[in-house]
Amino acid sequence: MWPALVVLALSLSCQKAEGGKPDVGGSKTPAVPNAPKPPPLMAGEWPAGDETAQDFPVPALPTARIVVQDAFGGSHAVLAEIASTGRSRTRGLMWRTKLADTEGMLFIFPVTQRLSFWMRNTLIPLDMIFADEAGRIVGVVEHAVPQTFDSRGPAEPGKYVLEVPAGWCAKRGVKAGGKLKLDSVSGVVPE
Repeated sequence: MWPALVVLALSLSCQKAEGGKPDVGGSKTPAVPNAPKPPPLMAGEWPAGDETAQDFPVPALPTARIVVQDAFGGSHAVLAEIASTGRSRTRGLMWRTKLADTEGMLFIFPVTQRLSFWMRNTLIPLDMIFADEAGRIVGVVEHAVPQTFDSRGPAEPGKYVLEVPAGWCAKRGVKAGGKLKLDSVSGVVPE
């Protein structure tokens, strides 16, 4: 009986330390003694690492109120996170498990180009609204299937893509020819 209790006690008290070595007794010893702390990140900077990893510590993104004009002249507002850098665009909405009907993400590209998106590591279905430099909607992709590598996008070039929850565009009559307007923007770091 004692050997089983000793093994159980040892297995419960052994934890992995930050350096990946067993740490008997549960104390937190640093992986590298007296290692200098990295400097604090500046606004718009991302930590080192793979931004597509599920456990990557994504910094807060700037936000904007986006007004989407539908095909009938109606206006619909979305509070969107702004992905204006390569790393923030790569991460996008990966690993999110929900997106409120009034929320989205606006991808801003440095130049007008033919844009297409896939849904790698994206867990929720989305609608994608593609717009040119003037904000004119050049295409809409509805109900993009999560966790797929199918490339989706219009033939016409664009500069902006607004991702919103699946079904959002159909409910509001959003189609090519409508308009995106950035109503108020805060904290966007240009690339």
